[in-house]
Amino acid sequence: MLSRLQNDIAQGRVAEAISAIDALLAADDSMVAVSKLTSDKKESAVTPLSADSLSSSAVELPKDQLYYLRGNAYRKMSNWQQALNSYQRAIDINPDSPASEARQMVLDILAYFYKDMYNQ
Repeated sequence: MLSRLQNDIAQGRVAEAISAIDALLAADDSMVAVSKLTSDKKESAVTPLSADSLSSSAVELPKDQLYYLRGNAYRKMSNWQQALNSYQRAIDINPDSPASEARQMVLDILAYFYKDMYNQ
């Protein structure tokens, strides 16, 4: 599932990726269970992680990774504010997340291209 989301973002299907990520983040638990994709299925079932629902066919995705991917998707759309917000949520959950470096890169981009925003 994670590689599918990364592939969607890389292929420019960011709106679809954001929708899928938002659906996963809607789960109440800090982890979500997602059934593995089979070669003939395009969609996967999303269920909250619980002892009953977790089976050998499920994959656990930490929410910090989902927020990081959502930040990447928003960054690709040049939606800087949503990208920063998503990266910050990932950092709040896991300070060692790659989102901290990605967030700093977005801030560097904004500081370089939008200097006038800071001089008002």
